[in-house]
Amino acid sequence: MTAEQWQKVKDLFQSALERAPEERHAFLVEACKGDERLVREVASLLKFDARADAFIETPATLVVPELFTPQPSKFVGRRIGPYRIITEIGQGGMGAVCLAERADQQYEQRVAAELEKTIQR
Repeated sequence: MTAEQWQKVKDLFQSALERAPEERHAFLVEACKGDERLVREVASLLKFDARADAFIETPATLVVPELFTPQPSKFVGRRIGPYRIITEIGQGGMGAVCLAERADQQYEQRVAAELEKTIQR
């Protein structure tokens, strides 16, 4: 598509957006003067534009709620050496950070333990 053709598509797209959805197809057929390829190109943009509006208005928590629901940590209660995992503090791309406490009664100590993804199975 040439720069001139792309400019025409953009102009028609903007003009179509200014009309009610039910009037857009008739407008395009008339404005494109028989150029079916041009009608299809602009109609395609209008279709994606309509879907984008609906997507933006839908909160991500409704689209993929499992990503925003706290999951119980699979580490809580596990022992690593002399430490027992108490709770997960946070997660990142490389693993998780957990609060752990000394569990061998040698002395009392709490630590932050970083568990790499390779350990998280």
